[in-house]
Formats: sequence, C-alpha cells, structure tokens
Amino acid sequence: MDWVVHEVQSRAGGQIGTRAIWERVLSNLASLDVPESTARKLVAACTQPSEVALLARLLKPTRIDAEPPHLRALFICRVVDESVEPLQEWIKAFATFYAWLDAKGRSTSLPKAAGYISCCAEARTSGISFTSLADGVRDMLNEYGFDG
Repeated sequence: MDWVVHEVQSRAGGQIGTRAIWERVLSNLASLDVPESTARKLVAACTQPSEVALLARLLKPTRIDAEPPHLRALFICRVVDESVEPLQEWIKAFATFYAWLDAKGRSTSLPKAAGYISCCAEARTSGISFTSLADGVRDMLNEYGFDG
C-alpha cells in the first residue's frame, strides 16, 4: 500500500482536491487481489484518475466474467504484450469501448472487449489509418457495432 501513497504524492502534488481523487481511485485498485508489480505497471500507463477507475472496473469480477482480479490483470497484460499498441493506447481504447457499451446499456466479458480492441489494433497495423487505437475503436463501433 506504500506504492499508493507514493503514486498519490507524485500525481497530485499539493492539490488537495486532486489528491483526494487520486487517493480514492488508487486505493480502490490496490484493494483488489492484484500483485503490486502488476498494479503498478497498469497504473504507470494511466494519465488520469478516470483511467485508474476504469482499470479497477475491468479487474473486478462480474456476473458475466467471474475470473479473479489477479487473473484479469494478467490477461490484460498478456493481450497488450501481444499487441504492437502500447498499454496507454489500450487503456484509452478500453475507455472508449466501455463508454460505448454504457451508452447502449450493454455489458460484455473482458475477453470479448479485448478481442474487439485487438481486431481494431490489427486493422490499424494492416493499413487502416486511425489517429489512435481509441479512435479506431470508436470508428469501428460506430460503423459496425458490437455483437458480444
């Protein structure tokens, strides 16, 4: 839990309101059963508290997808490691994907979400031009939707 204190201090500085937000999202993530080294790797790719909150959401088991948090974290790391896109791009792409699902009142499993994003990443490497992976996910969702 010492890493949370360090992260809060380095990200929020002296801003009290910002500090409280970072402390809340980082503590929530740290409360999950995820090895510290993995949690730190994931958090290092986040630039905003909302991205850390998204990670906590992705790592929590759901009724659709009951894998424990440490296995979900390892799954995310493995999928990202197999991709040419960096972790930062994946986090933004997950945010775009889940915002789209939320707006439609839908849900899906983490593997299905990762599979969709992986297809978008592959499309990007095969010549389809997207500004970012998140933009590609947004474009593909708007054009083709999601059946999952």
